[in-house]
Amino acid sequence: MEVDQAKETPSGAMVWSLDHLPNEILLKIFRNFSFWELIFYTTISPRWNELCFYLLRDRVTFQLQREMLIPPQFWTPDRCYRDVSYVTDFLPDGSSFYLQPFAEHVQKLDLTFYRADDGSLLEFLRSFGKVVTLALIVDRLQPRKPRPRFLEACAGILPEVRHLTIRCCYLKLLGLLAEVAPRLVTLDVELVVRVLPQFFECQLGALESLTLRLNMSGVDGRTIEDTFPKAALVQFLSQMRHVRKFGIFVDFFYPVFDVASALPSVEELTVSGKFSVMPVNKIFNCVHQMPLLRSLSINVESFHCLELDEPVPQVAALKVTGSIRIHLPTLARTFPNLRVLSVKLQDISTDAELSFALSRWENTLEELSIEIPLECVQKTAAIFNILRKIRKITFDFKDYYMDDIAFLSSIVSMETLQELHIRRVGGEAWRETVPELCERLRCPPSCALFVDGYRVGLNG
Repeated sequence: MEVDQAKETPSGAMVWSLDHLPNEILLKIFRNFSFWELIFYTTISPRWNELCFYLLRDRVTFQLQREMLIPPQFWTPDRCYRDVSYVTDFLPDGSSFYLQPFAEHVQKLDLTFYRADDGSLLEFLRSFGKVVTLALIVDRLQPRKPRPRFLEACAGILPEVRHLTIRCCYLKLLGLLAEVAPRLVTLDVELVVRVLPQFFECQLGALESLTLRLNMSGVDGRTIEDTFPKAALVQFLSQMRHVRKFGIFVDFFYPVFDVASALPSVEELTVSGKFSVMPVNKIFNCVHQMPLLRSLSINVESFHCLELDEPVPQVAALKVTGSIRIHLPTLARTFPNLRVLSVKLQDISTDAELSFALSRWENTLEELSIEIPLECVQKTAAIFNILRKIRKITFDFKDYYMDDIAFLSSIVSMETLQELHIRRVGGEAWRETVPELCERLRCPPSCALFVDGYRVGLNG
């Protein structure tokens, strides 16, 4: 690394300081500092600023501003940012001219434009030839080029991109996606239903992770079953032999979830939707046809309980969010081999329900994250000792006060527990007295205690 090593001590001074050390040694020292310590040390001297930035460059995001694209602004001299974000209402013409050589070093780019014309967008993107990860959200794409000329201009664009998040509500953006598709490893795409036929033309043979967000705007719910190209989507997905992670998001029309069964090699599945008035067991028929499935995330808005027709023993990690109701004994019967569980419980009817569920997972569960009323844990804390392999427990509470932590004693003393996290959700963090209360709790050396993300107390 080339940084000026000129000493900042007065000429001839005999006082030794860290500035006498070469850059390589200082970098080894600085690598032991935390993120915020490095931020502080950037203010010590220009040399320290350069050294700290060298270590921080992959951990900070540069927020690009539109006024930076207009001369005679000269910004970030001699700085190479790898992660850049640009959010603006309108992308001006000629923006790319002022980005060189800044754009040549960017590897991760996050773009959100309320409005952009197609020609300026391509010109802007072409400046970032070394971008590997791109997020592109354009609310309104204004036409300047005819579609054939636009597709022709897309040739060779973004040659290094491998991970793409894009909102495709326009056919031209589908053309951009089609150009980079063969190189993609990860794709998160929002599609309006009318452009699905053009999406099926994309060559995604190298894809390992796919997330489909189906925008149902303009779709007639009464005719969707006859007009949705489900069979074509199944055929398209069945060609993706390398996809191991799949997510599908849709507001209604639950049969679309069945297309996941076209990907039998999927190990991680996420499903999300709103189905308030129907039994949800119909939604998850696909999981019984996915023998390699290990992780399942469910984000469903429904008045019904989560219930499947048959057990799913292959799933080892389960995350459930949304308004869907959870009945713990049913969950334990359906997913008997869980190692990781994250759920939200409105209430626990009886201690027996919790005891039954935890006893089913006593020899498998290693991580548990649960949103639950504080009083429920206070009453049932001892039951958690059933878990023989538990390493991490997270309690998410909505309660405003916690004036007593005695109920935690039986939990932190669990032999295998390494981390206990206590968080308040749905509002501001707890008042200052909560960390003070937790500091009085004597945790064994093997267990770390966290409140709202911060470690508190001294072990031992």
